[in-house]
Amino acid sequence: MINGKVNHPSHYTAGSIEVIDYVKDQLTPEEFRGYIKGNILRYVSRERHKNGDEDLEKALFYLNYLLGKDPRSTKPDKRVEEKVRQMMAEGGLIPGSGDLTTKVIDALVIDRLKEEKR
Repeated sequence: MINGKVNHPSHYTAGSIEVIDYVKDQLTPEEFRGYIKGNILRYVSRERHKNGDEDLEKALFYLNYLLGKDPRSTKPDKRVEEKVRQMMAEGGLIPGSGDLTTKVIDALVIDRLKEEKR
């Protein structure tokens, strides 16, 4: 089951604190944001060569986390998932072509502004 491997991998929850929480505690907010963005890039970049959809799910986990929605306690934002899949299908997300996170967030903001004008 992908969800267990993504949201609560057993090898990261064996102790009293999950690794992501420990890392967050040890870094400044700016450093932690970079750590999260690095993980997004890592999983999107390797999905075709390693774990396929599981890596995309992991990238979505970190993208939702970056947007302030901890996927461990809530369902991931479907808008993020849909936008990432749409942008990948349209060729708008190409690993190594720039700031992936910024592109997705910008696209979501533009979509939200268009909806508000309607």
